[in-house]
Amino acid sequence: MRFKIVAWLLVLVIVGLLLALFIVQNQARVTDLSLNLGFGMWHLSSPASVPWLLLWTGLGGFLVGILVGFLARRGRSSPSGAPLPGGTDDVWT
Repeated sequence: MRFKIVAWLLVLVIVGLLLALFIVQNQARVTDLSLNLGFGMWHLSSPASVPWLLLWTGLGGFLVGILVGFLARRGRSSPSGAPLPGGTDDVWT
């Protein structure tokens, strides 16, 4: 048990250090963003920083994943709390 905690902490520290190195190296990089859907085009008024873009897209994806997981879990349970029909031997659940 203790080994797992130390291993997870070590992995988190390594990922944090790599993330910090990425941010420091790409701090000055900027990019122009535009979206062209054929019927309309949008363009940011000023260039956006690459680390901030990755941070916001990562957080957005994380939040969408949490929302999808919450909705999937909510749809799976019955309102009364009773077990769903089919039991545990149903291969489709």
